[in-house]
Amino acid sequence: MQINNGKSGVESFTLAFATPCESVTFTRAGLYAAGVKNGVTHPAWSAHALDAQGRELSSHSEALLRSFSSVQPRTYTLIAPGLEGISAVRFDGDDRRDGKSFAGYKGILIEELRFSSWKK
Repeated sequence: MQINNGKSGVESFTLAFATPCESVTFTRAGLYAAGVKNGVTHPAWSAHALDAQGRELSSHSEALLRSFSSVQPRTYTLIAPGLEGISAVRFDGDDRRDGKSFAGYKGILIEELRFSSWKK
Protein backbone atom coordinates (compact mmCIF):
# COMPACT_ATOMS: atom_id res chain seq x y z
CA MET A 1 0.00 0.00 0.00
CA GLN A 2 1.32 3.49 -0.84
CA ILE A 3 0.76 6.33 1.63
CA ASN A 4 1.50 9.88 0.41
CA ASN A 5 3.21 12.06 3.04
CA GLY A 6 3.41 15.39 1.20
CA LYS A 7 5.48 17.96 3.08
CA SER A 8 6.01 21.55 1.99
CA GLY A 9 8.61 21.50 -0.81
CA VAL A 10 9.24 17.77 -0.37
CA GLU A 11 7.75 14.86 -2.29
CA SER A 12 7.27 11.96 0.10
CA PHE A 13 5.52 8.61 0.08
CA THR A 14 5.62 5.43 2.12
CA LEU A 15 5.18 1.88 0.87
CA ALA A 16 3.70 -0.33 3.62
CA PHE A 17 3.97 -4.13 3.36
CA ALA A 18 1.44 -6.69 4.60
CA THR A 19 4.34 -9.06 5.40
CA PRO A 20 7.68 -7.77 6.73
CA CYS A 21 10.54 -8.25 4.29
CA GLU A 22 14.23 -8.96 4.70
CA SER A 23 15.43 -6.39 2.18
CA VAL A 24 14.21 -3.96 -0.44
CA THR A 25 16.27 -3.30 -3.57
CA PHE A 26 15.49 -0.32 -5.79
CA THR A 27 17.12 1.54 -8.65
CA ARG A 28 17.59 5.24 -9.27
CA ALA A 29 17.07 5.43 -13.00
CA GLY A 30 19.79 6.44 -15.43
CA LEU A 31 19.75 10.12 -16.36
CA TYR A 32 20.53 11.22 -19.89
CA ALA A 33 21.73 14.65 -20.97
CA ALA A 34 19.73 16.10 -23.88
CA GLY A 35 22.73 17.75 -25.53
CA VAL A 36 25.97 19.64 -25.05
CA LYS A 37 24.27 22.74 -23.57
CA ASN A 38 21.67 20.78 -21.61
CA GLY A 39 22.39 18.75 -18.52
CA VAL A 40 20.30 16.55 -16.29
CA THR A 41 19.05 17.08 -12.76
CA HIS A 42 17.65 14.78 -10.11
CA PRO A 43 16.40 15.93 -6.71
CA ALA A 44 18.04 15.13 -3.42
CA TRP A 45 16.31 12.05 -2.05
CA SER A 46 16.41 9.55 0.80
CA ALA A 47 14.93 6.10 1.37
CA HIS A 48 14.25 4.79 4.89
CA ALA A 49 13.44 1.17 5.83
CA LEU A 50 11.05 1.18 8.81
CA ASP A 51 10.04 -1.53 11.27
CA ALA A 52 6.45 -2.08 12.45
CA GLN A 53 6.84 0.68 15.09
CA GLY A 54 8.15 3.18 12.51
CA ARG A 55 11.78 3.01 13.70
CA GLU A 56 14.43 3.37 11.01
CA LEU A 57 16.38 0.17 10.25
CA SER A 58 18.56 1.42 7.39
CA SER A 59 18.66 4.21 4.81
CA HIS A 60 20.30 5.50 1.63
CA SER A 61 20.33 8.96 0.08
CA GLU A 62 21.76 11.11 -2.71
CA ALA A 63 22.27 14.88 -2.82
CA LEU A 64 20.80 17.06 -5.58
CA LEU A 65 22.47 15.87 -8.77
CA ARG A 66 23.33 18.25 -11.62
CA SER A 67 25.43 16.98 -14.46
CA PHE A 68 26.08 17.99 -18.06
CA SER A 69 26.70 14.37 -19.01
CA SER A 70 24.65 11.21 -18.67
CA VAL A 71 24.59 9.45 -15.29
CA GLN A 72 24.39 5.66 -14.99
CA PRO A 73 21.56 4.00 -13.03
CA ARG A 74 22.42 3.02 -9.46
CA THR A 75 20.95 0.23 -7.35
CA TYR A 76 20.51 0.41 -3.56
CA THR A 77 19.46 -2.21 -1.01
CA LEU A 78 17.84 -1.46 2.34
CA ILE A 79 18.27 -4.30 4.83
CA ALA A 80 16.73 -5.41 8.10
CA PRO A 81 19.69 -5.99 10.45
CA GLY A 82 18.63 -8.59 12.96
CA LEU A 83 15.26 -10.16 13.67
CA GLU A 84 12.99 -7.19 12.92
CA GLY A 85 11.65 -7.11 9.35
CA ILE A 86 11.05 -4.11 7.11
CA SER A 87 7.35 -3.20 7.38
CA ALA A 88 7.51 -0.04 5.26
CA VAL A 89 9.84 2.09 3.19
CA ARG A 90 9.57 5.89 3.14
CA PHE A 91 10.96 7.77 0.13
CA ASP A 92 11.57 11.53 0.41
CA GLY A 93 12.58 13.68 -2.57
CA ASP A 94 13.45 17.36 -2.36
CA ASP A 95 13.95 19.36 -5.55
CA ARG A 96 14.91 22.58 -3.75
CA ARG A 97 18.33 24.14 -4.02
CA ASP A 98 19.28 26.57 -1.26
CA GLY A 99 15.62 26.63 -0.20
CA LYS A 100 14.35 27.53 -3.70
CA SER A 101 12.53 25.19 -6.07
CA PHE A 102 14.75 23.78 -8.78
CA ALA A 103 13.48 21.75 -11.75
CA GLY A 104 14.41 18.12 -11.41
CA TYR A 105 13.47 14.64 -12.57
CA LYS A 106 11.85 12.49 -9.91
CA GLY A 107 11.55 8.75 -10.09
CA ILE A 108 12.44 5.66 -8.11
CA LEU A 109 11.98 2.23 -9.64
CA ILE A 110 11.53 -0.52 -7.06
CA GLU A 111 13.27 -3.45 -8.63
CA GLU A 112 12.91 -6.22 -6.06
CA LEU A 113 11.29 -7.04 -2.73
CA ARG A 114 12.62 -10.03 -0.84
CA PHE A 115 10.24 -11.25 1.82
CA SER A 116 11.45 -12.71 5.06
CA SER A 117 10.57 -16.05 6.57
CA TRP A 118 10.23 -14.44 10.02
CA LYS A 119 7.09 -15.22 11.99
CA LYS A 120 5.14 -12.55 13.85
